[in-house]
Amino acid sequence: MHFDEYWGEMGAWFSVVTYHCGDTLSVSFKSSNKPHAEYPENPYQRLKVLTELYKFVTEITNDCLWEWDLAGEELFWIDGGHKRVFGYPIENSLIPQRFWESCLHPDDRQRVLLKLNKIIADGNTDTWQDAYRFKKLNGEYAHVFDRGHIIYKEGKASRMIGATQDITEKVLLEIKLSEERATKQREITRAVLTAQENERTEIGKELHDNLNQMLAITKMYIEMAKSDLTKNPCTSINLRTWFQLLSKKSGR
Repeated sequence: MHFDEYWGEMGAWFSVVTYHCGDTLSVSFKSSNKPHAEYPENPYQRLKVLTELYKFVTEITNDCLWEWDLAGEELFWIDGGHKRVFGYPIENSLIPQRFWESCLHPDDRQRVLLKLNKIIADGNTDTWQDAYRFKKLNGEYAHVFDRGHIIYKEGKASRMIGATQDITEKVLLEIKLSEERATKQREITRAVLTAQENERTEIGKELHDNLNQMLAITKMYIEMAKSDLTKNPCTSINLRTWFQLLSKKSGR
């Protein structure tokens, strides 16, 4: 989208180019001192053109614009952003603050309201932002990111102007990636435990085989010693000595 806009404070015309890619809106400005021939001189016509351009920008950004009367506890939902995103048939209309509060997810409501009320009461910042779940007309909840600029009057927060962005797709993707990472981690842990168990099994099997070999050799020597008792009178003494050495080696 391309249009020219006169900025009175700068005393100059600006050529504005906007384009939308994914969830990003890019805007470029180029200064020009030459008035645009097609720009209407009638202030009402200029307002109409700007309103239409403003509406087009809000549509491609998919943001829900609002103005909040903090003292009157009313919100003005601008254009059709809330209708497009959440399904409510409300456009350029006032809604009570309690309706907005009722649409907050029960698990988010207290946290969001406490933070908002604290920021307004402190009066130390001109920005409020938070992420929460907002109920749609069909009963489903959308993940949103809300950001507003607080306007003070005589030192007290009077109004707030901001925009609500639907980030459901982004949040669901992050949840999916997190679940995939958790699943992969569980698979790795299971593989490590299986490998350790297999290793313990192999070690146990090897120890069992070695012990069987030792017992077989010992049995063989005992049988040989028994058969030689009558042939060699020193055999019994050698056998007793052999058992004593075996006992010392085994720590008995």
